Amino acid sequence: MKKVLTLALVVPLFSLAGSAWAQDSNRVGVAELLVEAAAIESSDSATLALPEGVTLREIIRMYRSKTGTHSTNFYWPENWHMRGWRLEGTLGFLSATPFENSTPLYSCNGPGNWNYFTSPDSNCEGQYAPEQSFIGHISTMELPGTVPLYRCVVRWKGRDWRHLDTPAADCEGNASAVNDGILGYMFL
Repeated sequence: MKKVLTLALVVPLFSLAGSAWAQDSNRVGVAELLVEAAAIESSDSATLALPEGVTLREIIRMYRSKTGTHSTNFYWPENWHMRGWRLEGTLGFLSATPFENSTPLYSCNGPGNWNYFTSPDSNCEGQYAPEQSFIGHISTMELPGTVPLYRCVVRWKGRDWRHLDTPAADCEGNASAVNDGILGYMFL
């Protein structure tokens, strides 16, 4: 039997209101992209049938301007605010548990310092895999109420790689970013 979840349109939609991320004119259209991609028709709420076994887990994106680093995770690491990190907002939802047509997603580091990226590879594509790197299970196929989660890569200050995860296929309008592909489909 499938679980049924009622989602209000106040779903964080990447916590756009008032964030510095939302203030950037290159990113203003992402809220519209998310709403359109989710195909939510009701002005108050929509009902979404989740696949059997899904246990929703919110995923967030953080940013450290000093190093140009983004990080995606399901929790806020202790003391990161004292190290210059700020919360950019909610990306969407993964599942804490496996479900049909899903794959695990991991938080990885490298190449180089201050480059965090996500990967479905538990060995982090040959880079550093932290001990607690599991973020959640992401759908490998598009389902109603899901949007693609893209991994983008950009050169920071012309020398180091920096990755970021986003629902925007254009890597949030960053002209120097390259879309590294779809990691999977996240729930809104």
